[in-house]
Amino acid sequence: MKRLYISIIAAAVLTVAATVPASAQGSPGAHDSLCIHFAGDSRDLMVQLRSGMILSGTVPLTLCSLEPGITYDLTVRGYGLEVRTGYLSIDESGAVSIRGNRMGTFARNLVPGWGSIDVGRENAGWSDMVDIAVGGAISYRELREYQHIENRYSILMEQLKAADTVEDRQKIRIDANRASRDLNVQNAHRKRIIGYTAFMYAFQLIDPWLVGNPPKTAAGTGGSVVELRGTGSSTVKAALLSLVRPGRGQFYQGKKTRGVIYSLATTAGVFMALENLNRYEEAVTLYELNLEYFSTAETVEDKEYFLNRSGAYWADVDKTRKWRNTSYIILAGVWAMGVVDAFIPGREDAPPTDISFDVGPTHAAFVYRF
Repeated sequence: MKRLYISIIAAAVLTVAATVPASAQGSPGAHDSLCIHFAGDSRDLMVQLRSGMILSGTVPLTLCSLEPGITYDLTVRGYGLEVRTGYLSIDESGAVSIRGNRMGTFARNLVPGWGSIDVGRENAGWSDMVDIAVGGAISYRELREYQHIENRYSILMEQLKAADTVEDRQKIRIDANRASRDLNVQNAHRKRIIGYTAFMYAFQLIDPWLVGNPPKTAAGTGGSVVELRGTGSSTVKAALLSLVRPGRGQFYQGKKTRGVIYSLATTAGVFMALENLNRYEEAVTLYELNLEYFSTAETVEDKEYFLNRSGAYWADVDKTRKWRNTSYIILAGVWAMGVVDAFIPGREDAPPTDISFDVGPTHAAFVYRF
């Protein structure tokens, strides 16, 4: 019984391709209707080819209407198996070859997430794109704040040079000292934000070498017959991926929704923790400045003034410390839950259904099978 696949690509281009048992097809060497036969060590193994149209099904499987000289995006997946991606090419004689796509994915990931989306790992790709975009926006905001404090410090130093009286110079020195402290605190905060954003960017660049292995084929692969081997997913590998980059282990295991949740929640938790750390350091800076002013005060009235202010400054230090510690605990909890989740069974990958979607930076497809 024939199973037809209808793919609407981008601007509603409609292509229909047939998938039938091997016994019902003609010669695989006929170039006007080239057919490739897929077999595998698991009947749950699903094969998908994409190049202008989408062809998919579970092994044993024969896909026809394929053309020599065209490179197809190949995805192989199955229950409890790693998702493997690569390129499938057919030469003029009809012989099939399969190679990896890790270098191509790496190059596309120079634009965050693009390569992952292009090879069918949309959830990981879009999560990376959102996380890095948020990190970039926060980094830019903190840079502007740093430049604002730097400009204020420069103006104060110019005013100090032009001051005529001892009283004016003393007041400007106090303001310049505070601006200098604020500048150091802001610079440290800015570097931490940039550092974490750079880490996320670097990780998605090396991601193809962690989870982007090409499909395994048996030694007998050749001609128009492709023998595929499923590769079981590793719980330990998933836990290690989640330990380094929360959500990655879930994507690796096919838990797409959980992967998105852990990825975005951890990124939000990191930026929240860094912001609370920055507020704590600002409060400590004000408290320490007040102590300095108390130590250098020359009159009893001035010492009493700074002594009275120290209580309020210490209260701010205590409050911001509690927020900092709370945010650390929340972040550690989310991070740990992501690692533990790697050991919890459950896949969200559904078996091939009548309707599926495929969305990427250069294509959009709606697939209906009947």
